[in-house]
Amino acid sequence: MSQQNQSPFETNFHDVPRRAAVLGASDLHIEPFEGRVVIRVRVDGVLGAIQEIVDAPYIERFLQQAKRACRFDMSRIGTPQDARFQASDVPFDLRASLMPTLFGEKIVLRLLERDLIEANLLFASAQRLVPKNCSECAREDFDAVPLVNAVFGEQLVPMRSGGCASCNHTGVRGRVLFFEHIARETVPETNQKQLVSCGSLKACALEALKKGEVNAQNASAFY
Repeated sequence: MSQQNQSPFETNFHDVPRRAAVLGASDLHIEPFEGRVVIRVRVDGVLGAIQEIVDAPYIERFLQQAKRACRFDMSRIGTPQDARFQASDVPFDLRASLMPTLFGEKIVLRLLERDLIEANLLFASAQRLVPKNCSECAREDFDAVPLVNAVFGEQLVPMRSGGCASCNHTGVRGRVLFFEHIARETVPETNQKQLVSCGSLKACALEALKKGEVNAQNASAFY
């Protein structure tokens, strides 16, 4: 459904993942309390509120729209649920969990970058969340070239963020996921599926370095 054809409640809910993505959030929480709903996002491990809804008629309709948009079973009330969906204009898969609370149903959304997720992924066998460079203040780090060459055997100039107002002078804007995973692949000779180990933390780190997403020190921390 296009945003032009959405109700104000749909538009408001679908704006939430977009705002979370812009802030570099790893997850967002929609939690009802007595007489209000608080929307929080987790950025760099810190959970902070970005919106509070206090209009009583609006609260219930917003929560119902959030539940519907997350693909939860609308006929089930007060029982835990899990779901996944994609929001338009947001380059993430969203994994949603619903839990009953004293004042209604709480929804937690986990934002996962689509290019990190394969359709045949079964589970991650190893993973690391690494600080992501702030793109606003990232600059070439020539001093780190020897480190990259020693660890990865590559001659490339990595990026490093020095800090700016956009990232609260931390140099960090979100996290990058490095992971190894177990997947199911088809063997051409037999047309049978088998479990294989795909990717590596080191390969993920090198790819993130090439994209300028992480600095050399953080990419090399595990090797």
